[in-house]
Amino acid sequence: MLRRLSGMLLLLLLAPSAALAQTGKHVALGVSLGVSKYNDKAFDSSKLEISPAYRLRLKTTHQDGWGWSLKGGVGYSRKNTSADIAGNRTKLGKLQTIPLMVGGQRVYRQGPLEVGMGVVAGPAFHHFDVDAAARDAYQNDLGVQLEDVKVKTSIAVRPEIGAWYDLSEWFAVGASVSYLFDRPKAEVRAGGTTSSSTWTVDHTSASVRVVVGIF
Repeated sequence: MLRRLSGMLLLLLLAPSAALAQTGKHVALGVSLGVSKYNDKAFDSSKLEISPAYRLRLKTTHQDGWGWSLKGGVGYSRKNTSADIAGNRTKLGKLQTIPLMVGGQRVYRQGPLEVGMGVVAGPAFHHFDVDAAARDAYQNDLGVQLEDVKVKTSIAVRPEIGAWYDLSEWFAVGASVSYLFDRPKAEVRAGGTTSSSTWTVDHTSASVRVVVGIF
C-alpha cells in the first residue's frame, strides 16, 4: 500500500502542466487517504487511514519557477499499541497523537503543478487509553494492577516531499511522502510503582488527498 501511494505521488510529479501561473483559493478542505509504516512493531501499521485534509495559501497566484514558502503541519493518529507482558504479546491500548508543527519548504511551480520539499517541527501531544486486555494480563500474569499509562508531550520533526495539482480554481489533488521523528517518554504505573521508557513512534507515511476551495 505504501508503494502504491508513493507511485501516485510520482505520477503527480511527472504530470504535464500548463505554462500559466497557479490560481486557486486561500483555504481548501477535503479528505486524505494514507498509510503509515512504524519502525516499532508495537504500533499497528496495517490500517488504511482516512482523515480530513486541508490546504492553506497566503497567495492565490504565483510566478512559475523556484521559491521558498512557510509550511505548517497539523496531524492526528490513533494507533493500536501492543506490549510484551509476561512473555506474551498483548494489546496495551491506543496511542493518540496530535502534532502541531511549522517550518519551511523549497517549492517549484509550473502552471497548475506545485512540488515542494521541506521540514516542519513542533510539539506532539499524546494521550493513551489502556485496553482491558492489558489490565487483565497484568493482574493474572504479573499479580499487580495496571493503574495507568501516560505518554508525555514530545518534540516531533517531519521532513516531507509533496505535490499539488490544481484541476481548476476550486479543486486540487495532492500527494506526499514523509517521515516523522517522535520519541516521547512513557510512564507505566502498576502496583504502586512507576517505570519510564522512551517510545520510538517514528514512522513513514504516504497519502493522497482531494480538496475543494472554500475562499
